Amino acid sequence: MMVHTVLCCLVYSALLVIFFMDWDTQLISTPVVIFIGLLAIPDVLLGPHFAGIELRFMIIGLFTTSLPLLLIFLISKGRAMGLGDVYLMAAAGLFLGWQRGLVALFIGVIIGAIAGVILKARGGSSQFAFGPWLSVGILIAMLWGWEICNLYMSFTGLGELIYGDGYVSNLPRDFYFDIIFNTEAA
Repeated sequence: MMVHTVLCCLVYSALLVIFFMDWDTQLISTPVVIFIGLLAIPDVLLGPHFAGIELRFMIIGLFTTSLPLLLIFLISKGRAMGLGDVYLMAAAGLFLGWQRGLVALFIGVIIGAIAGVILKARGGSSQFAFGPWLSVGILIAMLWGWEICNLYMSFTGLGELIYGDGYVSNLPRDFYFDIIFNTEAA
């Protein structure tokens, strides 16, 4: 678990760099994004019990988180969003897996939309950096992604629809959730 904690701290550091770099320049550094993607390698090498994610879910995450943004990029011809945002979510999907990757994408888009409305209402341009909000979504998904997935499955009834009556979520719990809220001691 210690190695995973170190990897998460490194991802947090990279997200902090991306947040402020994109906020200031509206550019996301490709080497920093590659660094995040490379941090998924120890998760693969140490096996699914290390981070709770199998290799196939990491590969699916790479595509499920980046393809929607790639479509937006292609349809808008780069006017709505840059390729850096696509690369960032691809790396995040690889590191987080598809479940938490989609949580990160959803939260990042919602926070980005709210921030965009606020910036526009304050007289700003309709162009703004999207990477900072995706970074916040990734951070939230790293900390509480499994809990958000479990809550969604329970709230929508999707778990019972897919798995039958009496469904109890079997997604892994986040290690940090247990530490922060001290649920193991209870």
